[in-house]
Amino acid sequence: MPDTTPHIDLDGVVGWDILADDVRQALAEVADVILRLHSPGGDVAEGVAIHNAIRDHRRAGHHVTVEVAGLAASMATYIACAADRIQVEDNATWMVHNPWTIAWGDHRELRKTSGILESLAGVLGRAYQPRLDATGRSARADMDEETWLFGDEIVAAGYADALIPAGEGAETKHEALALARGAFDRMTRTLRERADADSLDRIAALLPRAAAPTAPPQEPAMSKPSPSAAEPAAHDPAATSDPASAPTATGEAPPAPLAPDVEARIQAALAAERERVGAIQARCAQVGMPDLAADLIAEGVTLAECNARIVNAWVEAGGPEMRQATSATAPSAQHAAEVDAARQRLRAQVAGRPSGQE
Repeated sequence: MPDTTPHIDLDGVVGWDILADDVRQALAEVADVILRLHSPGGDVAEGVAIHNAIRDHRRAGHHVTVEVAGLAASMATYIACAADRIQVEDNATWMVHNPWTIAWGDHRELRKTSGILESLAGVLGRAYQPRLDATGRSARADMDEETWLFGDEIVAAGYADALIPAGEGAETKHEALALARGAFDRMTRTLRERADADSLDRIAALLPRAAAPTAPPQEPAMSKPSPSAAEPAAHDPAATSDPASAPTATGEAPPAPLAPDVEARIQAALAAERERVGAIQARCAQVGMPDLAADLIAEGVTLAECNARIVNAWVEAGGPEMRQATSATAPSAQHAAEVDAARQRLRAQVAGRPSGQE
């Protein structure tokens, strides 16, 4: 009798193609389920939320089976280990390794980042180890070595419970590993490129904060004789000039309007700030950490840095469950105050920047 258990496909990069919100909504529509997994890994925070969505489904009394359809690497293996049972195709590939990141900062910041990665490696290793105890294998040793396993090797090591026989035309171990390594390398290149671009944006965002060069002292102006009382007022330049440029009651001329290119830069920066603030608020709410958003916004972190900070907070709290809200519960972009404050800062920064500076 054919198996009628519903299948859900988890195919692609975690955090881009595979999202916790989508997984949680899909699980809400089924009871017992088979998750067909094919992924080179991806975002750690999103992977943790997916792992916990699967565990929530099991706590509700439903049985979850993960079938590795091709590749399960990096964070995808952590997702798989949330299931009751793991089955792998006999030509599937499995890879575990230590978490990695791209960081910049001084020696203190890099030391802190190293500690976070070590703690996170411990969290992942504790998820793998119960499956390996029967074989006497060490999950942390496998992670340190970046271990790649193929087909029945995955079952023999203890990571999977059973093998799914493949049909004709199955790849050899050499072919499957080559394809899997290629997929994983493409993902890591993409993530590095995104991180590099994000770092450049971050550096560029810091540049306008430098103090604007002080204007050189003006040469003393030649004093002009005051107009005589007999001279008609029509000859007084102040009386015939544009009222908008006339001195104010304090004796100071009003600020000149911003040049069009400066105004355009301000508007672009404000739009980017609105997007950053809204994305951080939504991301923190989705993983159940809304109180973290205000600090991240005030510190000027990017969305990529936001994800890293979420993981840091999760690890420092001992790895409590990170819950993913649905998009319906995510807050709207209620950040007018932050945007108004940013508007004033940006206007002051950009208007004070020398012409032609990017």
